[in-house]
Amino acid sequence: MRFLALLTTSLVFTTGPLCAAPPAVTYLFPAGIQRGQTAEITIGGTAGTAPLNVWTDLPDLKIEVPAKGNKFKVTSPSNATPGRCWIRVHNAEGASTLRPFVIGTVSELLEKEPNDKLSQAQTISTPAVVINGAFAKAGDADLFAVSLKAGQTLVAAIDGNTLLGSPLDGLLQIVSPQGFTLEQNDDAHGMDPMLIFRAPRDGRYFVRAFAFPAAPNSSIRLAGGAAYVYRLTLTTGPYIDHVIPGAVAKGVKTNVQLNGWNIPDGLRTRTVQPEGTSKFSTLFGSEFANAIVVPVVDTANITEEQAASRNSFFEPNVTITGRIEENDEIDAYSFTLKKGTTVEFRIASRSFGEELDPTIEIFDAKSKSLKKVDDSTRDVFDPVLSYKVPADGTYRVDISDLHQRGGLRYAYRLTTRIPQPDFTLSVAADAFTLSSEKPLEIPVTVSRTTGFAEEIEIRVDGLPAGVTAEVVKSAAKGATAKAVKLVLKSDGGKVYSGPLKIVGVSTGELKREQHATAAIATPKARTGHLWLTATAGKPAKKKPANTP
Repeated sequence: MRFLALLTTSLVFTTGPLCAAPPAVTYLFPAGIQRGQTAEITIGGTAGTAPLNVWTDLPDLKIEVPAKGNKFKVTSPSNATPGRCWIRVHNAEGASTLRPFVIGTVSELLEKEPNDKLSQAQTISTPAVVINGAFAKAGDADLFAVSLKAGQTLVAAIDGNTLLGSPLDGLLQIVSPQGFTLEQNDDAHGMDPMLIFRAPRDGRYFVRAFAFPAAPNSSIRLAGGAAYVYRLTLTTGPYIDHVIPGAVAKGVKTNVQLNGWNIPDGLRTRTVQPEGTSKFSTLFGSEFANAIVVPVVDTANITEEQAASRNSFFEPNVTITGRIEENDEIDAYSFTLKKGTTVEFRIASRSFGEELDPTIEIFDAKSKSLKKVDDSTRDVFDPVLSYKVPADGTYRVDISDLHQRGGLRYAYRLTTRIPQPDFTLSVAADAFTLSSEKPLEIPVTVSRTTGFAEEIEIRVDGLPAGVTAEVVKSAAKGATAKAVKLVLKSDGGKVYSGPLKIVGVSTGELKREQHATAAIATPKARTGHLWLTATAGKPAKKKPANTP
């Protein structure tokens, strides 16, 4: 075994012959481990030609890679922050796209086949567990048996499509000791199901999990395949659904209320004071079967209850957390706005796993509706309302559910800002390969917002010796305003495999700096963790001394 402790800044240099094939990883199994534990992980797809290396963005995650095969060993520190991290497999020929990997808080085990029938159900004896499973073939259904007391609440939740990018549209059922389906859910978190079941009487109940394809096809049957991996949480202990406030401010001590199931009074409140540069704070504990990630904001940060008690009008640049608790409920907030100002109202709810299908509507002081927004785009349920204020005055913003429903899982986060001129950079892939025979061209898309009109210098930072890339400029107007092309060249001296950082800095008064990101298709996410592989090649032949 070769021991690797790979951090976000790790680089790998090797010499020798070119490898035959780069890794093409479609999934990892199991897709996570409990912190403080070790697990052997199988690389799904094509591992690529040895020797392999594995990179992760989680500091101190230890990885051991064997000389051969499609497996590696992961050890998580006992103090690791729970949640999703990213793993990339690479060799001298190239690198896989990033794959998600989860660090959990409770004990984990592997699904055991056969478990398709009630008589074959896998018995779960611990009060909180994560089961790493896979619907390995078409028609596969996995059953798990749990013993419950009357009045006990079981939380069953699958992480598959949304968190892991698995190609499944999962479904969960609770089955009675007699074999009758008592509860069913399919889409609690995107395409991932969750059930909250209160046992009516003592008994041995069954949790049945199966899936349809996330991308619909002409077949009418249960789907499966090697990539249909999932993580099923089963717990009768504390489970967090959301927190209020749903954001925390950097450097500010904030009391956060944990909302969910089986949470005793003594655990319902946490005090958070995020420091450093992280844009997120993770709330967790050994008592909880899951962790919650909340954004760190630079705005004023209040709750719906605080807003109501103040009975005041808000200036833009505030984040308000609320919840639609009853059917037909409307939450209203008033803002003092100035003529000519463009204000952006952004709602987050579905994006952090809630059931609210939010609408946002703005009214003037006479309660005349000025604009209403439902979905931002197709399949994006969280709306954004941008409005240019026609006159000084007080304006009201109403938040409601499209279907007039409400309840515990109808929480939202309203952020209002006056957008500032800025830009973003994006590239088409998160991993690139450069050979000495041909330059590598990387198109960079430049998106300018709110009238941003400064020249941008775009460069590649941290290139190894032998690899070069000239700085390119995106002018405020013209062909380069929206897109430029970086050109990387290699002398073929060494194999390089490591992070790639594309940076844009504006040259005007605003001095904005942004790093390029790329889309990850499965799961849908964006990443700034770009990668470059520079393959070795034959050095250029020197000409004889007197050769023209």
